[in-house]
Formats: sequence, structure tokens, C-alpha cells
Amino acid sequence: IDYYALSADYEAPILYPDRGLRGVLLIKRVRAAIGYDLAYYTSFYARGDKLNDDGLPRIYKQKRSTTSVGGSVVFDVVPVRMPEQAEFSVRLSLFVPSDTGKPYFGASVAMPL
Repeated sequence: IDYYALSADYEAPILYPDRGLRGVLLIKRVRAAIGYDLAYYTSFYARGDKLNDDGLPRIYKQKRSTTSVGGSVVFDVVPVRMPEQAEFSVRLSLFVPSDTGKPYFGASVAMPL
């Protein structure tokens, strides 16, 4: 199976508010990220109406490509009186793959160990 992919990402800080609710939440930094992905691959599929001489479905090979573009907003926060070195990241993401054209939303939290 052939699969080739290329990805480009860029992330940069856009704001350093250093503000929040005293003793509850400190917002240290807000970052923005953008990204683009490109992939070429070979897919295989079978059609039930086309059979080989042995009665099995004929397998077809097709070269395909897909792209996606998207971005994220990342909030670096320090919750509930924790030391400033123990910052959490809250990420809100949106990306749109070319094969469906539908936007996908995501959210994640990264915590220090």
C-alpha cells in the first residue's frame, strides 16, 4: 500500500493576559495555530457485480488524495492555586478535510505529569 503525506503547522502566541479569577484560574497565554495536511494513497475496493473466473469479487485499485486545513486556539492556564510551572493547556480546534468538506470541531486538555 502506497501512502505519502505532508504536513505543515505553525503556532504562535497572540496574547499574554496574565489575568484570571484570583485563586481559581490564571490565564497565562493565548496561542493560535494553523495547519495543512496533504496525503496521496492507494485504496482498494471490490464490486460484487464483477466476479473473477473463480467466482470471487474483482479487486480494483485506485489512487486517491486528500487534504485538510484547520486551526486551533490554545489557552495556557494555571488552575486552583497550583504553582505556575504546572500549567494546563486547553485547545479548541476546527479542521475541514477535503474528502467530506464538513468541519470537525475538537477540544482537548493537556496536563503536566
